[in-house]
Amino acid sequence: MRQNNPNQAPRRKLIPHLFTNILNVIAESDRPLTQHEIVEAVSERLERSDEELKRQITVNLHDAIIYGYLKVRNYRYSIVPSHSEPNEQREPQEQGSSTHQNVDSWQEKTI
Repeated sequence: MRQNNPNQAPRRKLIPHLFTNILNVIAESDRPLTQHEIVEAVSERLERSDEELKRQITVNLHDAIIYGYLKVRNYRYSIVPSHSEPNEQREPQEQGSSTHQNVDSWQEKTI
């Protein structure tokens, strides 16, 4: 069994599907939202309003900016267009795609 380090904060339980709920709230809005508006809308969706939810929303918003899902301007969050569907799978590249052509031409040059 793993011993807890007395200098470490206890591990918190993550809220399931929180990131998806945050992105959906912002995507369904007709304008960029403030952090407070996002917290209120997500709280309503999840039917809870506690400090842990607010903390995890804040962390998720920061992560979403870092990973390029959201942008923030004047303290208002909006979706980056190329990441509007978080669960959307990318289409496989066709056989004659430029990536394959570049690899083929590189191989021809090295032979």
